[in-house]
Amino acid sequence: MKCFRACLVLFLVMPLFPPTATPANLTLTNGDTSMSIDTDSSYGIYELASGSVNHLYQHWFWYRVGATGPERAMTSATMTLLSETNTSPSSCTIVLATTNFQAHMSINLEDNPSGPNTVGSSITLMVTNTNSVATLDLHLFAYTDFDLNNTIENAWLRIDGEGAVQAIAGTVSREVLTPAADAYAVDIYPDLVDHLEDAVTTNLNNSTAMGPADNTYAHQWNVLIDPGNTFTVNINMDVTPKTNFAVTACVQTGSVVRLRWESNPMEYYTVKSLTNIMRTNWAVVGALTSMPGDVGSMSVAIATNRAPVYYRVYSATAP
Repeated sequence: MKCFRACLVLFLVMPLFPPTATPANLTLTNGDTSMSIDTDSSYGIYELASGSVNHLYQHWFWYRVGATGPERAMTSATMTLLSETNTSPSSCTIVLATTNFQAHMSINLEDNPSGPNTVGSSITLMVTNTNSVATLDLHLFAYTDFDLNNTIENAWLRIDGEGAVQAIAGTVSREVLTPAADAYAVDIYPDLVDHLEDAVTTNLNNSTAMGPADNTYAHQWNVLIDPGNTFTVNINMDVTPKTNFAVTACVQTGSVVRLRWESNPMEYYTVKSLTNIMRTNWAVVGALTSMPGDVGSMSVAIATNRAPVYYRVYSATAP
């Protein structure tokens, strides 16, 4: 769907050639999860799926040597591909090189890292300065475009130097980085990746949140690597479906009931009640209508005149 939308305007001025990833160079599987990787184009990792549902449109790396000049994707088109190897059904290594440095990636696919029906990955990128004399002035970018539940709209996104959290109703993705990035940015597809692909110097602007939209985001590290030394980045990603949340506290004072539940960051919630636990006609009695941010729990007060009342908390779409 994303390719069709992006190319529809171009159809007015040129034949329709939708951008697509080339066939996967590497495919990883683990249980009912799968990952596809294209090292010949900047699509990079373009599938992170649980069952038949793909949550990821694109995740890959760009670099620039020096303070100015265009960025280049870490692909076989811009670097020398030394090796790409499946070290197991769920892991692989990729080694690329230029005249200035070597990039070694180790990628692992995880099945159910956060519970049933979840999918995750861990990526270690090591950049070694292969020049015996000169310091490497490296500007490294990691770009991510999640389409959670294979849906391209209505996602919320929050980002900082240590990672990102993105959410739509019922599904949350998390990305955790070490070391923390020096800069980061969010933007609507395809603006951010277009900046990385053009001929102009790009430095990220530390924008932190966006939504609901077809969000993308990137992180940037600016490092000086001495001859023979290595700079290492670790990225852990997981996608977790969640449709309802266990209430951990329920306290009534007069006609007001306060509920507390363990929350996922950036989610919206709908609170429903029922007076007879044997029935199924749950009624909406309250909703959280602002992004709570990255917190461990949330609470909401609900007015009620009935007892007993049973409560549930559901993930909800943004208003």
